[in-house]
Amino acid sequence: MLGLGNSIITSGAPSEFTIDSLSSAIHWYKFDDGLSFNGDNVSQWNDQIGSNHLTQSTASKQPTYNSGNIEFNNGSTIEKLEFTSKVDLLDLTICLVVNFNGTTPNNETLLGSSVTGDADLFRFAAGGNAKRNRIQVDGVAAGSADIVGSVAFPTTSKYILTVTRDADGGNGNGEAVMYENETNKGSNNFSADVSTDNFGIDQVGAQFVSSNHFAGQLSEIVIFNAVLSDDDRALVIQDIKTRNSIS
Repeated sequence: MLGLGNSIITSGAPSEFTIDSLSSAIHWYKFDDGLSFNGDNVSQWNDQIGSNHLTQSTASKQPTYNSGNIEFNNGSTIEKLEFTSKVDLLDLTICLVVNFNGTTPNNETLLGSSVTGDADLFRFAAGGNAKRNRIQVDGVAAGSADIVGSVAFPTTSKYILTVTRDADGGNGNGEAVMYENETNKGSNNFSADVSTDNFGIDQVGAQFVSSNHFAGQLSEIVIFNAVLSDDDRALVIQDIKTRNSIS
């Protein structure tokens, strides 16, 4: 049954608030709405704000549906969902409800580009590769911002992983910040000046290479074309937590 494992409760964010009331919210994918199936596989995940749906017509590349979550398998066949249209962003906030199912991700791509050589991506390594959690913009100089070192994220529970990019923030190259639910886990400047280059992605769960794809569950994705204020981000996080039963 759709939504099994993700009970919907009513406490949390103010009842009048909805994510799509924010003008910067451009794409929204929820575990409890807009899913199409091919047997146990997910063939389409509809955008609840626009029409930039996530689709996968090849059965072997379709993620599975598991108790209200979309589950990606890091196996020999890359499971991924593709945006109907490329997402191009300068400033951004992206929230993803993730669960790595007890495994330690090492350079796993949550968001990426299918174009060979195009290294725009958001990848995650909660315990591997020096815990390198990276957003990369493949501009002329290909700049990346890593949250590294002692920063640890959960690997055994569901939580909201949020990344923001202020395109000309920090030292002028741009600045990225990552959050676990409400908690700021760290920030970094981009390694090169990509302040005028868009972050362009066209798929979820993989990049163009045949490795470094995502293994785990996604329950919700929200994409904003701005860096949210602290107050707006708090409302969004609480709304997502309530819907996904995250404590």
